[in-house]
Amino acid sequence: GANALLRQILKVSTSLLLVTPPVNHNNSNIVSEKDLAKLLHTTIVPMFHDVRPKVRKAAWGCGMEIIVVASSSSASSGSNDAGTMQQQQQQRKVIADFLWEYCHAVITNYVPSSVSSKDKSSKVIHVLRFLSAALPYADDERIRIRFGECCLTMLTGGGDGGGGSVPGEVGKEILVTLLSCLEMTDHEQELREDDIMLGPTTNPNENMPKFAAKALTFLLQHRPNSSNNSSNDWQDMNVMYGRCI
Repeated sequence: GANALLRQILKVSTSLLLVTPPVNHNNSNIVSEKDLAKLLHTTIVPMFHDVRPKVRKAAWGCGMEIIVVASSSSASSGSNDAGTMQQQQQQRKVIADFLWEYCHAVITNYVPSSVSSKDKSSKVIHVLRFLSAALPYADDERIRIRFGECCLTMLTGGGDGGGGSVPGEVGKEILVTLLSCLEMTDHEQELREDDIMLGPTTNPNENMPKFAAKALTFLLQHRPNSSNNSSNDWQDMNVMYGRCI
């Protein structure tokens, strides 16, 4: 059927993005990063918001595969050339960056007060649901902090100080995504255990603890408001608010 065909196209597109030979800037016949971005934005990205749940989830799965492979410490290339493998892995990181930038653009352009159609809310919900699953696999904690900052801004209704003005369903997804930003990865947990046993010899990055402290202060001062939300939405937001705290 059509849905199965679309899902297969998504799989093929993902494979092309991940196995394409490294960009050769001296050879115009070799695919460029611009071409890779175009492939990503004309195949996988539009399906993030497809009305069919199976297609939409398949697109999210493809996006997750890109993020996970790009975060890997080694490239799964068949070449024995270490330099080529390193170049290919760097190219995969660039593709993942294209995906991060798309998600960032969607959530930063979302303004609750100006949203009159359900489609716009659905679009940001789709991106937030993808981010909540993908952010724990980000290879740089600065990515998580960046999106965490966006979540805090969204909770204030776009930075206008009107905390809790986002719709209930959107607010719940913002909190779920914020939780993904705050939770420690396995690597961070190992570093913390080493610091406890050996002392601060691993030079841990202090950015995440600082952001966590900022988020806690923010959440204590800006508890989501239930005035414009249904009871079910508010209950879900309340649970996620507690988990974030």
